[in-house]
Amino acid sequence: MGISASIMKKMGMQNLNYTDKIYDKYFKEDSITTLEEFHVAFIDLCSDFNSIMPGKHYELPPRKDIKKFFDDTWETNKNNPEEQKKKLIDFMCENVKESKSGSAMILTGLAAPPAAIFLKKAVDNMPQAKKFRLHLVPNFAFVPSFTILSLVGVRLVQTYQKSKTALQ
Repeated sequence: MGISASIMKKMGMQNLNYTDKIYDKYFKEDSITTLEEFHVAFIDLCSDFNSIMPGKHYELPPRKDIKKFFDDTWETNKNNPEEQKKKLIDFMCENVKESKSGSAMILTGLAAPPAAIFLKKAVDNMPQAKKFRLHLVPNFAFVPSFTILSLVGVRLVQTYQKSKTALQ
């Protein structure tokens, strides 16, 4: 008995053909005995989905939700692996959400190069900022560097916000 394709489709994972093999890879019947082992396997599964699925990325539910699922559902269905599998897929469909962080990265990637050129020209007209001598740095080096630093900054802010909300 395999994992229903309609459930996988609901999550946007309709491209996965070998769902039983994937499930068995992470959640072997006797290998998960503690919450920590379950949590690591769940994170590995979601991480692999993020690396496999082109364009779509998924955010994990908070640890307290995973703990609640493990205590209430996983442990109570120890003797029924098929029921565990079904409940896990239902849990993932309800709690693993598609990440919305891509739009900020795209907007930053589009806005950073013109902002870099504007910054270089604006610095030439500001006496306090002339000491940085940005006019000596060629555009072919400054614009990509500025863009990459902007993208890194956006990613750090997003990571900080996620970790801040996860701790609450």
